[in-house]
Amino acid sequence: MKINQSCAGKRKNRDQELLEQSPAEWLASEESRAFRERIELQTAWAAFLGKFKFDCWFTLTYRNPAQSGILAIDRAVRLINLVVKRTKLHIAAFVVAEQHRSGTYHCHGLMRLGALSVEIERTILRYFWQVGFDLFGRNSFAMVRDSDAVRIYVSKYLTKKPADHRFVNIQGVL
Repeated sequence: MKINQSCAGKRKNRDQELLEQSPAEWLASEESRAFRERIELQTAWAAFLGKFKFDCWFTLTYRNPAQSGILAIDRAVRLINLVVKRTKLHIAAFVVAEQHRSGTYHCHGLMRLGALSVEIERTILRYFWQVGFDLFGRNSFAMVRDSDAVRIYVSKYLTKKPADHRFVNIQGVL
């Protein structure tokens, strides 16, 4: 435990040092360069994901914790494919895994339902929620209201640290 406290103390001291730097000093720092590169990468991911015209976003957590990013994504893909099979719809998706502080994983993602109306999309999302809850537990599915904000939200998880991610049923979408 002393190691964790020591690391936390070092991080707090480094954060304080960064706060005390002048803007010019900070801009020249390694932290500034890494931050700018991460923002550039996040912006590029958001622009790339925008090409797919995703109309829904989701978050899946798991009652039985996923111990790896790949396992968390496999569960999300299983849910998507199950709904595709039952509804006979072509649903394209992008899924990214995020690690909790506990070390387990959950998923964030974007889907393209391409439904005929808002009401049909809402019905499909309610169905996703029910099947997802029955299989895995806590989840959230919603229609995209601000596509830029949602793409940036999802791309944030790709750039926090190396992240497992996968496209699902994406053939013919572009």
